[in-house]
Amino acid sequence: MATTIRDVAQYAGVSIATVSRVFNKSERVQPQTAQLVKEAIKALNFRPSRAARTMVSKKNYSIGLIVPNVSDEYWGEVSEAIQDELWERGYNMVLYSTQSSLERERAYLNKLNEQTVDGVIYSNADVVWSETSEAS
Repeated sequence: MATTIRDVAQYAGVSIATVSRVFNKSERVQPQTAQLVKEAIKALNFRPSRAARTMVSKKNYSIGLIVPNVSDEYWGEVSEAIQDELWERGYNMVLYSTQSSLERERAYLNKLNEQTVDGVIYSNADVVWSETSEAS
């Protein structure tokens, strides 16, 4: 069974709020208390729950990316560039390739909405790219 924030608080002899403050690097915790909490975290091998942090912060540091075809050279490069930028900013990327299907596009948008990502980047399957097309 996974260690909880409650376990860490009990082990360190502090409140759950204090453990949370240590995680969030609050200056409202005395250095010796913060050290006790850090030792408890290490001793119990505690890993914070991403779901719990998302509920509190209302952010999950994930962005959805929906592209027509990730195996296409252009979209592969675009996906890599977006992933690199998100990584630099501490975000994860959830990637969906629609195979140019509007049905899949709608389904993936719904899935991302259910996952409560912080944002979505997508290109509509109706968009046709051509280097030879002329602007009208």
